[in-house]
Amino acid sequence: IAFRRDGFNGAIDVTVENLPPGITSKGTSIGPGQTNSTIVFSATEDAADGTFGFAKVVAKARIEDNAKVKAVADAKAAVKPAVDALPKTQQDAAKAVEDEKKFLATRQAAETKFTADADVAKKAADAKVVSDKKATDTATAHKAATDKLAAAKVELDKNKDNQDLKNAVAAAEKAVADADAAAKAAVQEKTVADKAATDTANVLKTSEQAKTKAVTEHDQSVAKLKVATDAQVAAEKRIADANAAVTAAIAAQKAAAREVA
Repeated sequence: IAFRRDGFNGAIDVTVENLPPGITSKGTSIGPGQTNSTIVFSATEDAADGTFGFAKVVAKARIEDNAKVKAVADAKAAVKPAVDALPKTQQDAAKAVEDEKKFLATRQAAETKFTADADVAKKAADAKVVSDKKATDTATAHKAATDKLAAAKVELDKNKDNQDLKNAVAAAEKAVADADAAAKAAVQEKTVADKAATDTANVLKTSEQAKTKAVTEHDQSVAKLKVATDAQVAAEKRIADANAAVTAAIAAQKAAAREVA
């Protein structure tokens, strides 16, 4: 029977010492809030008869510091919300990883297309430069041929019966016709080249806008991934810190507890 005092309500461990040979007992424990328990003794066949007056019943109890006990309870209570918060941060981080992969693929595709479109646009621009020069050169050649024809006709007017002058005029007329055909062809080529340069430049502009958008979205997904990863790391640290706090609180509780007999 235990007579509790001063509000002590903890467990009391009871053992029996100095038992004679052949007599054993595992002792007992009077649980928290209880006032009694039963001690069981065991005897072997060769145990001596009689009493064992030298036996000693020892009761021991740990007197806990209530503040330390509360600190342990509070520390343990803080573990669950920390653990419960982790799955969402893991899910958010996993989604952020998938989003970053998706936006990266879009960015790479946009950059590849922009590079290809830029190459086509450059070739079209270069072709336009060539066609512009050709149109200018053929127009110059046509004017020169026309001037030469006019000069040949002036000479022929001075001597209309001169066969050489007639031949010169005929050759000049053919040169004008050839130059005119070349100039017209050059103008047509320039028209095609101008359109190609304009069209490819417009395509490149659209491609550049798509690339810029893809780069921005990928950069944003990288930033979100970092935030999500940091949140997961922080959640994992909170769990580790909470468990460490429990360990520290238990150690402090044990250090503050007193064992009395």
